[in-house]
Amino acid sequence: MNDKAAPFKMPALEQLDVAKSPVLYHYCSLETLLSIIQYKSLRLSDINTMNDYSEMHWAYEKFIEAVNLVREHYEDAYFDFLDVSIGHTQLNTLMLVACFSTDGDVLSQWRAYGDNGMGVAVGFDSQTMENLAVRVGQVTYDPTLQVQYYRDLLVAAFPWWKLAKNEAERKEVGQFISHQTFDMCLMKNPAFSEEKEVRIVRAVNVLHDDDGWHLKDPGGNGPDKISKQKLPIKYRAKGPGIVAHLDLPIGGMGSKFIKEIVIGPRSSNNGIEVSMALNANGFKGCQLRKSKVTYR
Repeated sequence: MNDKAAPFKMPALEQLDVAKSPVLYHYCSLETLLSIIQYKSLRLSDINTMNDYSEMHWAYEKFIEAVNLVREHYEDAYFDFLDVSIGHTQLNTLMLVACFSTDGDVLSQWRAYGDNGMGVAVGFDSQTMENLAVRVGQVTYDPTLQVQYYRDLLVAAFPWWKLAKNEAERKEVGQFISHQTFDMCLMKNPAFSEEKEVRIVRAVNVLHDDDGWHLKDPGGNGPDKISKQKLPIKYRAKGPGIVAHLDLPIGGMGSKFIKEIVIGPRSSNNGIEVSMALNANGFKGCQLRKSKVTYR
């Protein structure tokens, strides 16, 4: 992202409040839990392969709604410029995402992501999470807020674009606005609001040349030096498709990064084995509790 600050006040989506949500839960199978603690990494996957097939499309529709609200007030050249800039960014950038929830015991989450209630919800310290070299963002489900975010951005950025003296300055405007559209990955249909989702996101480069398509991680921004490094892009099979992902190292976050484990409502695990695995891999003092959800 361009490091130069915008010459206007940026609109803001809902922000993660670490005081209200000190723990972020990742629902997963026991196999995934072991992978996290043994390899000390979190897997971020291609956003286009998430369970919600409207990913990004929903948010882009909100952007178009915002454009239609203000179009009559500005010249067509402004919107043509935005269309080219955003289209170029979307073609050359892919968002890799890992998903969490501020609630560690929700029936729908167990069914969809927690191995049908046989898995666990891994509770990570939210304040520590923000030290990773990723974007940590609260998902916004309110369509009104989503449209307003883009409307405010379009209105505020227009004078900057209008005052740009040359192609280089206009390119700078386009790059900045395009990067703000990355927050499309933090907007979802309100039908998913029960998930209370928080995401960590890393943008990787999409390269295409005579050899075909390639993905390249440019590295991240954040206090943690380990997760900031450029990471290899890996691939795995998922049904009929192939999913791109990277494994984000969390070894620099310390032994208290995992604060709590919630044992799934259909699991017969009493927590002893989980506790032993955590301690054996350097995660000390983690609290364990059994889900209170009635599985039906």
